[in-house]
Amino acid sequence: WLLSDETNLRKGLNELMEKRRNELDPKIEKFETFKELLAELDSRTQRLVKELSNNDDEAVLDAIRIQLKEITKQHDNLESKKIKLEVELLNLVIDEETEEQIYELAARVRTRLPNATFEEKKRILELLDVQVTIYIDRKEPRLEINCKIPAPGPLPPQDSVPIVTLPSPR
Repeated sequence: WLLSDETNLRKGLNELMEKRRNELDPKIEKFETFKELLAELDSRTQRLVKELSNNDDEAVLDAIRIQLKEITKQHDNLESKKIKLEVELLNLVIDEETEEQIYELAARVRTRLPNATFEEKKRILELLDVQVTIYIDRKEPRLEINCKIPAPGPLPPQDSVPIVTLPSPR
């Protein structure tokens, strides 16, 4: 599997990073558009607040308040979309530190696998949250295997047998 062969791991990680780079540009463009729209809304809000403070006519004040409420709704909606997109952007980028953590984790798993018991192998799969999807089409079945890299932090010492201690099954 991917973690047991460093060459395949590097190739797979490079392919993943290239795919993510291709997804990045449109998302960055959309993010910049959100920032521009938010700046426009902020500018409109400032103009309306200035008008609000310079006007005594109740009908005009009511109209300005209604506009401010609508702009606030638009701003909040756009801001939440921008934050969601920002999280997506952060998740697309694999920085050097994360890349090194992946290689370090793979090396540790690689050294443990040959002598691991069934239970230890099971723990490794659970730690990595390995997901296998089978696609069956007319030509031949295809497997897609995905896993998650554990959150940054110290890995268990190399000489400790279990890679992680998991709670008992539910």
